[in-house]
Amino acid sequence: RGETRLRLNALIAAIAVMAAGWVWYRTTLPPRPQPTLAELKKSPAAQLIYPGAVVATQLTRGRESFWASDSPVPADFGRDEATNDSWPQVLAWFDRRLTADGWTRTGPTSVNSGDTIALAWSWTNGTETFTLSVYSEAGRDALSKEAPELRGRAIALGTYLY
Repeated sequence: RGETRLRLNALIAAIAVMAAGWVWYRTTLPPRPQPTLAELKKSPAAQLIYPGAVVATQLTRGRESFWASDSPVPADFGRDEATNDSWPQVLAWFDRRLTADGWTRTGPTSVNSGDTIALAWSWTNGTETFTLSVYSEAGRDALSKEAPELRGRAIALGTYLY
């Protein structure tokens, strides 16, 4: 009987130590970097889809914010779509919509993605950045293999918000 009580006390002590460790961990853990994916998806910029474009829903992607090596990594959200309009028409539409909402175009973005992206532009609004990429023919064709609904369109484009 004394041995059972000793084991029970040891078990209670172990549970208390584990609970205290968990509470310490949760209270010292830094908050999730902003914006979170849920916050980002509520942004009007995340809702922008070029009029008449076909969206490759299976290629729509998002990543939650997290900490990496004591550095915040914000959430990001992107989608791919295709249209028969020209890239100047697409750029003008996104530029009008974003600047009307207070975004500032930062000019063409340097592209370092091999041969998949031909042109790219970025806009900023506070700490958020919106990037519009127009895929090269090779990039468009590669996307069409993954998302057949994009086939037969003149251009494929990607939007990326972080």
